Amino acid sequence: MIKLSQLLEKQLIDKKDNRALGTVTGVSIDPKTGKCFAVNGDSCFDIEKLTVSDNILIAENPQETHVCGLLNLEKKLYDVNGKFLGNINEVEMRNNLKFLRIESDRGEYYTKGRIKAVGDIVLVNLPKKVIRKKVTSNDNSLQETSCQEKNSQSIKFPNEYKIKRRYGDFSFLIGKTVDKNITNFYGETMLKNGERITADSLRQAKLSGKLIELCLHAK
Repeated sequence: MIKLSQLLEKQLIDKKDNRALGTVTGVSIDPKTGKCFAVNGDSCFDIEKLTVSDNILIAENPQETHVCGLLNLEKKLYDVNGKFLGNINEVEMRNNLKFLRIESDRGEYYTKGRIKAVGDIVLVNLPKKVIRKKVTSNDNSLQETSCQEKNSQSIKFPNEYKIKRRYGDFSFLIGKTVDKNITNFYGETMLKNGERITADSLRQAKLSGKLIELCLHAK
């Protein structure tokens, strides 16, 4: 397993010819496939296998590719309803840079299927809680229990949550521009490519269920 903190500020070297590929400044990720790519600021590399060694990173068969959403330490995490969930504390990957999980500074974990969009922020579904172990009353064997499952059984939500959908605070998007046309339910254009997001267009995006798309394409 490789951690993002082990990669940052280290030199990336092509194993085949010892060619320097630059200093790693972050990791790019394709949320759909869970594939990660090493980023050196100007370029992005798809790597077959990565070996961490002292002050250098040895890459097998690196291929330059396009940058997807950038994961980096301290980047803010929000759920799809706009609730702030903390900052990225660590990103864990396999040696082939296959994404394993994000750890937040609140001790919550987000795996491949929970990442919805990556941009200036990271949008995720509800967190996968840390799995704790407890001793059964019958013997000393250990039984794994998911905190999330336990919480889902014990927490009862107020009635207003059942009858009214609530949105979080997405006001941080106001003033940013979109890099594509954003349409509503009827196919009508709410925001044109290059247009700035206003409070009114943000309200329309909420009503049309377009908040994730808006976050993904806001610059």
